[in-house]
Amino acid sequence: YKLRYDDQPFGQSWQDWSDAVTLGADFYDGDGDGIYVPEDKIGPNGEPMNGQWDSWEDRPDILGNETLWCVYHDGVPSNQRRWNTVEPQGIEIRQTVFAYSSVEELKDIIFIRYRIKNHGMVTNKMTEVYFGVWVDPDLGGARTILLVVIHFCKAALPITMVQIRSTEIIHRHFFKVFSKVPGIYPRRNFCG
Repeated sequence: YKLRYDDQPFGQSWQDWSDAVTLGADFYDGDGDGIYVPEDKIGPNGEPMNGQWDSWEDRPDILGNETLWCVYHDGVPSNQRRWNTVEPQGIEIRQTVFAYSSVEELKDIIFIRYRIKNHGMVTNKMTEVYFGVWVDPDLGGARTILLVVIHFCKAALPITMVQIRSTEIIHRHFFKVFSKVPGIYPRRNFCG
C-alpha cells in the first residue's frame, strides 16, 4: 500500500488504506470510534464538510512525504519454503517505510518501522527472539551511506545508531525537525 502526503483527502489511496487497516495497518482515528472510515464529516461543533482533512476525521497513517506499508508472516508450511529447517512460529511483521523529500535534513534517510506480532502458534510468550535487518552499506558508495536505527517506546526514547559518517546532523536536527514535518499527528505514539 502506498500513500503520499499530497494525495487527495478521502481519495482512492485513502479508500484503499481500508484494506491495509483490515490487515493491521495503523490509522489516525479522528472521531475516536476505533473504526477507519475516511470520509469528509461535519465537525463536532457543526463545522461544514470542506473536502479537506480535519482533525475529527479519520486518515491513513501518512508519515513523511511518502509512506509504504506491507505485512508478512512466517506461516508458510516448512515444506513450501526455501529454508525449511524451522517450523512456522506464528510471527507477523507489519512494516511501514517512509521518507521525506520536503525536509532538507531528512531527504536522504529512509525510515522503517516494524510492528512484530506473535500469533501464538508455538507459544504465547517468546523469551529468546532475535530480530535483524539486512542492508547493503555500500549502496551509493561507502562514504555516502547513513544507516540509523531508532527505537521508539513508551517508557523512554533510547536511540541506537549505526552509521558510516558523522552523527552531528542527526543529534542536532533529527528530533527538532522530525516534530515539525508533515504527517506527524498531535499526541502521536510510535509504539502502538
